[in-house]
Amino acid sequence: MESIIEQLPEALEKRPDIARKIAFLLSQYFLTKEETKKILEEIKSLRIDFNKEMLNINNRLEQQGRRLEDLTRKLEEHSMEIKMLREDFNKGFKSLRDLISALGSRWGIMSE
Repeated sequence: MESIIEQLPEALEKRPDIARKIAFLLSQYFLTKEETKKILEEIKSLRIDFNKEMLNINNRLEQQGRRLEDLTRKLEEHSMEIKMLREDFNKGFKSLRDLISALGSRWGIMSE
């Protein structure tokens, strides 16, 4: 194989028709510089598009995160309000029971 590679340049100089045949055969298996350049440009374009899309996704995720934090904060505020209302209700209900019990004691009725 090495002897063929060593003899190839001289053979190609002597027989340009063989050089064209070999070039054609190699073109069936290898890319030209232009084809390689086109592929690399397309990859670069895809990478740029991908990076833009990832930035868009990142921005949307950050917005969703802020909205989720906002909703969580509001939920905590509402939970506190509900807790306070429940405490107020329980205090009011206890006061009502105490009043009913006091009235019952005056009239001789025991509350159960």
